[in-house]
Amino acid sequence: MKNGGGVQVVDKEYRVVYSRGLDTIGKDKLTIEEFTAFLTESKSKPYHYDILYHPKGEFWLIVTFPTSIRLDFSLIYNKEAAAGDFMRSGLVIAFVVLIYLLILALFTFIYSRITAASITVPLKKLCDGTRLLREGDYSVRVDLRLKNEFAELQDTFNDMAARIEHEISLRKKSEEDSAG
Repeated sequence: MKNGGGVQVVDKEYRVVYSRGLDTIGKDKLTIEEFTAFLTESKSKPYHYDILYHPKGEFWLIVTFPTSIRLDFSLIYNKEAAAGDFMRSGLVIAFVVLIYLLILALFTFIYSRITAASITVPLKKLCDGTRLLREGDYSVRVDLRLKNEFAELQDTFNDMAARIEHEISLRKKSEEDSAG
């Protein structure tokens, strides 16, 4: 009432038996239609009603207050519904986390395969070239088509193979000259 509200009590015959503060009803007795209109039109007014029906005393307690100070807060707790909602929420969260982990695992697997291939393929080519060089094929060259540390290794390998091939050809030429 200090903030511009009021309290009215309406009995089962729709008579206002108590009124204090802001009187938004404005009558001592209402028809059922007026009472219904009073309750339904409150949403378009600059005030709001909280209504409580008391079945033993057969009356309505109407508390009126300006909408500018209205605070709505209600907590409804239903043990059965809460347990079901909690379980449902838990399952949804678990499902979302599972899907997230599966997608993360898939991307990790794909990334590891791509990364492993970018390392193992050039190493295999270098190993094959080294094996051929060891077996006496001095014309072998490695072509990795890369621009990283493997490219540097490729150039070093190819230079080494070219030098060995050149030294072998000089040795053969020298042997042919001394034999002939």
